[in-house]
Formats: sequence, C-alpha cells, structure tokens
Amino acid sequence: MSDSLRIELGRDLLFATLAGDPLPAHGVELVLSGNGRDIPPAAHLVFTVAYHVYEQIVGESLFGLVPDVRGNPGLPFERGRDVEIDADLRPELVTTLIDRGGGARELITALLGEPEDRFQFIALTESWLASSVVQEIEAPVGGTLKSGYKVAR
Repeated sequence: MSDSLRIELGRDLLFATLAGDPLPAHGVELVLSGNGRDIPPAAHLVFTVAYHVYEQIVGESLFGLVPDVRGNPGLPFERGRDVEIDADLRPELVTTLIDRGGGARELITALLGEPEDRFQFIALTESWLASSVVQEIEAPVGGTLKSGYKVAR
C-alpha cells in the first residue's frame, strides 16, 4: 500500500524556464506518494496557466511538451480561458529532493518562488513532465466540459 499526501494549494506558483524567465501558474493540488521502501516516492502537481502562458509552454516545449508527445484536444482550446496541466516531478529529482533533506514544505516553498539554493531545481519547468493538458469549455447544451489530451510517453 502506498502512502499518499494530498495538499490543496489554491495559490499562485512561479516556475522558471531554463533561460531564467518567470512562468506564472496557479497551483490546484500537489500529491506526494510512495512509501520509500517498495514504492518509490513521487510528486504530482495540478496547476492552471493563462491561455497565453500555455501558448508559450507549447511554443518552447516546456514541461516536456515536445511536439512528438503532444496530442490534440477533442475541441480546440479557447483563448481567454485557463488551461489545466497535470505534471510529475521527474523521478530522479524526487530522489534528489529527499537526498538533500527536503520534503513537502521545501517543494511548496520552491514553487511559491522562494526556494533555498539547494532546492531551486524544483521550480524549473524542465523538472516537471506534463501528463495531461485540459481546458474547461462551455458545452453546446449548457454547462461545461473538459477537452484536452494525454501526453504520449
């Protein structure tokens, strides 16, 4: 059985590109899992970005969203609506975080834009691999639905 810690974020996050440019996001949820024995530790993050930030992410292939792994949403994404991204901290970096004495607090602090030097890598866009990208859109018959794609790895 895997231990799991689910943290509702509801806070602004600040990623950085490899060039050092800031990339704003809004954290929805962080899930830490694994028991450190037979199930390796993992960190899964759900966050939203403004549509123009999503365009930058796709244009620069950030969060591992290179053209070869991206899909197409069932319905085209709409300008002006946020895009939700699910991403996983690269497994080797989860191990690095733990080896450097870090945990949930240090991970969140780094994502809030206040990382200690030894945890700065957490806020890099390339430390995370997107697993799905969705956008909530208006349904033709009223209400909303999510359209998006899973990343092929």
